[in-house]
Amino acid sequence: MAYPADLIAYEFVELGILYQKPITQMQLQKMLYFAQGYSLAKNDRVLIEDTFQAWKFGPVLPTIYKVYKSYGSKPITDISKIKNIPAALDRKLIYSEDIEAVVTTWQITKDVDTLALSAWTHKEGSPWKQVYKENESYTPIPNEEIKKYFIDFLTEPEIINKPNSA
Repeated sequence: MAYPADLIAYEFVELGILYQKPITQMQLQKMLYFAQGYSLAKNDRVLIEDTFQAWKFGPVLPTIYKVYKSYGSKPITDISKIKNIPAALDRKLIYSEDIEAVVTTWQITKDVDTLALSAWTHKEGSPWKQVYKENESYTPIPNEEIKKYFIDFLTEPEIINKPNSA
């Protein structure tokens, strides 16, 4: 089952607040992309029903950009500025393997700075790199390409050797 992007985004924002490691919108975009790749590679299914687009600074879900843009580059420390979070109320409907994709992504990426997360998404051969065109913000990144890339990406030593504590 694929979920609305705002539901999965809210999970990451809540984890950031809960563990006193608030994330920025850019980190949130990278975490969502990583979670999608993780789910496609490990569970053979789409986690987020929205389509990622190749923007200048990496993969972006435009709906999430619109919801969280008021935070700018500042950490998201509360949810009071978020206008539409009704999907967050349906979180009990998230399957356990999908929660595992979110939690695993959180564990791997929570201590990685934004520049390093950007470097991950901009690697040569990455789905973003394959489709990005300068001055175009709406090029979709196919889930098939994300899946192929993450099957290999998740076996890289720097990824699998990250600490697994929340």
